Amino acid sequence: MDQSTKNPVIVLLLIIAAGVGYLAYSEYQKRQFVANIAEHFGDPRGLETPERTKNMIAESLGLMGGIKAAVAEHYENTGLFPTSLLDVGYPTHPMPLPSHIEDIVIAGNGEILTTFDILQLGLSGVIEVATLRMTPEPRDNGGLNWTCSANPQLSMHPELLIAACRP
Repeated sequence: MDQSTKNPVIVLLLIIAAGVGYLAYSEYQKRQFVANIAEHFGDPRGLETPERTKNMIAESLGLMGGIKAAVAEHYENTGLFPTSLLDVGYPTHPMPLPSHIEDIVIAGNGEILTTFDILQLGLSGVIEVATLRMTPEPRDNGGLNWTCSANPQLSMHPELLIAACRP
């Protein structure tokens, strides 16, 4: 390679490195900004936006998906709904739970109940309890239909729920 072909390659590599460095520095600045707010104004969890809270609640539906499949399989094999996680082969929770979820259980008739930590959701002082319930209903042609519902306190804030779980 002669000198004339090396220069554009070096310039291109420097531009790419500068772009990556800029992105990393931007992320660092965002984290520092949040840390400064937390330091001066207290716990940043109190600053949760409705969209972030909605995303955390929606995330629980993904976690419930594996349990829904296990409930459906148990119902298909036995003709009965499970009444606990043990009935579907989970000795405890199917996975470590995120900090904003206090508990996931299977209640009577195969219902999956998720209880949230209202402080982590940024709803402390707004509501006392936040739960989502997935209720199975057998279909005539086999399989299950699932209905999502929230407890009354959480249902009073439909902007925090995905459309399938709104009253």
